[in-house]
Amino acid sequence: MKPSPFAYHAPSTVDEALDDLAGLGDDGKVLAGGQSLIPLLNMRLAAPAALVDINTVAGLDDIEVGDLVTVGATVRHSALEREERAAAACPLLRQALRLVAHPVVRNRGTVCGSIAHADPAGELTAVLAVLGGTVRVERAGDAPRDVDAGAFFVAPLESALEAGDLVLCYSDAVIESKGEDGQLLGQEGVLKLVRSLGAHEPDELISALVDRLKGICDANLQQDDVTVLLCQATGTLPTVKDNLLAPFRLLS
Repeated sequence: MKPSPFAYHAPSTVDEALDDLAGLGDDGKVLAGGQSLIPLLNMRLAAPAALVDINTVAGLDDIEVGDLVTVGATVRHSALEREERAAAACPLLRQALRLVAHPVVRNRGTVCGSIAHADPAGELTAVLAVLGGTVRVERAGDAPRDVDAGAFFVAPLESALEAGDLVLCYSDAVIESKGEDGQLLGQEGVLKLVRSLGAHEPDELISALVDRLKGICDANLQQDDVTVLLCQATGTLPTVKDNLLAPFRLLS
């Protein structure tokens, strides 16, 4: 099957893309990698009046690694998978990206497109929720807004995006905690802490680990570090009163 007829827009700046989307309203769709959208068009399950192709917009293919891993709107799965700094800062990203479809899809599909599609079976929607990440959304005439994963995913295949919105980037919050030497703890640093605590019941281990992290990280605890670690270490979802595992309950 072939898509229904549509108009094609190829903006060169973010402002142009936002203006196009604002003018089209519900009749416009963003085209980035197209790995979810194109099959829907071909089967005529979606029939937008126009596509806004953001692949020629400068600066949307950047990956930044600092206190956060920030991924631009046109970054391909394969590009993030090969990014050594991101893999070192957050190993879960590379582990999940290797499970996305197959290499041909990863070479074309975009990370933010997968997030915007909001498929509950998708690897990156799970990663964003588990890591407590955020999605930066912008529309014409408004300031960019950062939406937490818990608020961004409304229902299966339904996100908080509205007509005229464009996902600019997404970031994870798993690497912000710093040790006594001022360096990011990272996965290895947290694992060393766990080993130093000895044997505990799951909820006791969480409490002990939280107390230790607060002591060395100036109380700037990243809950997702603890959540991911505990689920990997115990194979179960411990119950705690202070809701530290809320990010994981999004997926249970």
